[in-house]
Amino acid sequence: MEEVDDSDQELDAEVSADVTDTPPGRDARSGSALVFDVSPEDAVIYVDDEYEGTAADLNELERGLRVPPGEHVVTVLRPGFHDSTVTVKTRAGKSTNIDVNLTR
Repeated sequence: MEEVDDSDQELDAEVSADVTDTPPGRDARSGSALVFDVSPEDAVIYVDDEYEGTAADLNELERGLRVPPGEHVVTVLRPGFHDSTVTVKTRAGKSTNIDVNLTR
């Protein structure tokens, strides 16, 4: 399990992040990836303060969202729900799963 900084999130939000090997056939030199499993689906996701899309959009990316290796801050927001912010460290050639279930 990779480091997850959940100090900024509400205690009742469910968050986890872990690093897995990149599946065969992926070019490890192309960086790392964030693979999302986020709900609710209309929540918006920011990575390093840049809007990346809705949970529905990013959950559908089988290979995840490509990011350079290193530390990234992922923020998930939805009006009426507690925000969630996690900090993850990605590694070259690896995928990091971001599982967030926002709560009211």
